[in-house]
Amino acid sequence: METSYNNGRIGLVVPEYVTIQSVEELNQHQKQFNKKIIGIEKGAGLTSATDKAIIDYKLNYKQISSSTIAMLTELQNAIRQKEWIVVTGWQPHWMFGKMKLKFLDDPKKIFGEAEQIKTYGRKSFGKDHPDVAKFFSKLHFEDEDLTDLLTKMADTKDKEATAKKWAEDHPQLINSWLDKN
Repeated sequence: METSYNNGRIGLVVPEYVTIQSVEELNQHQKQFNKKIIGIEKGAGLTSATDKAIIDYKLNYKQISSSTIAMLTELQNAIRQKEWIVVTGWQPHWMFGKMKLKFLDDPKKIFGEAEQIKTYGRKSFGKDHPDVAKFFSKLHFEDEDLTDLLTKMADTKDKEATAKKWAEDHPQLINSWLDKN
């Protein structure tokens, strides 16, 4: 088991120009947010966590569940018009590469702490495929690199060509994974 990313998280996200910093401040700005949290699909864990946050923080808000695409469209439209909006969000995601966003602080930890993305393999995998196992043991992304890759992948139909170009543009990182530094 190897960790390839350390900063995975979920929570409530607002554009950087929104002046509040914490979920606890939402009730003081109900009018600016129209008492709505723009959410994603009903079955998502993030949706359940948001429902819990509304209760635990005693928010006078309603979560509007729809789809990820609808949430992103609402977010982009609000930013274009410099309106206040709060959405359910997660990282890593390309939206952080395309828009200036921030997570609201969650003092009650309803949305949990930072999580890791890990690579798992069967016990004998390293013995059977030592070069691949070594690669995965070195594979690691920082926020900036992963957000950049996800943003570029979201913007293209030719995923393979985009991934190759991204790798060519990041030789030091790729070489660190291949033990070539």
